[in-house]
Amino acid sequence: MIYTITLNRPEKRNALSPELLTELREALKSLGKLKTPAAVIITGTGAAFSAGADLSRLADMTPEQARTYTDGLRNIVLSLRDLPHIFIAAVNGFAVGGGCELMMNCDYSLASDQASFAFPELQFGLLPGATGTAALASLIGPVRARKMLLDGEFISADVAGRIGLVSKVVPHAELMARAEAFAQSFSVRSLSAAVQIKSVIETSQTRGIKEACAAESEAFRECFRAGDTTLAIKTYLAKTKKHNQK
Repeated sequence: MIYTITLNRPEKRNALSPELLTELREALKSLGKLKTPAAVIITGTGAAFSAGADLSRLADMTPEQARTYTDGLRNIVLSLRDLPHIFIAAVNGFAVGGGCELMMNCDYSLASDQASFAFPELQFGLLPGATGTAALASLIGPVRARKMLLDGEFISADVAGRIGLVSKVVPHAELMARAEAFAQSFSVRSLSAAVQIKSVIETSQTRGIKEACAAESEAFRECFRAGDTTLAIKTYLAKTKKHNQK
């Protein structure tokens, strides 16, 4: 069985609002009730896979509200690791911050050759709050992870493929067909065995990541306590609004 979850806020570049996180949580909850393994494709609508956190909502959050928000996102991405299904990210456009975190916690990722990736949190006085810091280092190594996290620059799909951030890069027009073909390939491979492979890799790799999440959660909240974060976000939003009005 193949399922598709589509992030559908194109007017906000599929930013992860609390409401969208609730919908994601409910979708994953439904998948958790399935009695047999499934292949699940996650993709976005429009030009973005996901712009990550909804800054317009983060800007007015208290430290505790910010921590609740990021804990909710973290629980969602960790459930991608824990559920007995194979999750396939079909990255149709740019993936930023939390969008990258969502993608990185899938079991396999196909990226359009037009996709790009970035972790810009530092410009807002933040760090990735939903496994990003630890998971990124685990995927691409600490040196490359530090570069992405500290300079916040976008990297292309080709670069992402070379350094192991994504599993494979495909022509944009073929993205969904290739994702569906990969999902359908489990009709001739054992999906149950694939889930067991996932489980063994998870056991061997993620104990450190999950332990790091506690420290990451506390650090995210402390960023909001400092006061610079909300100011930086509001300044950015004001500049963006002014630019869009031109």
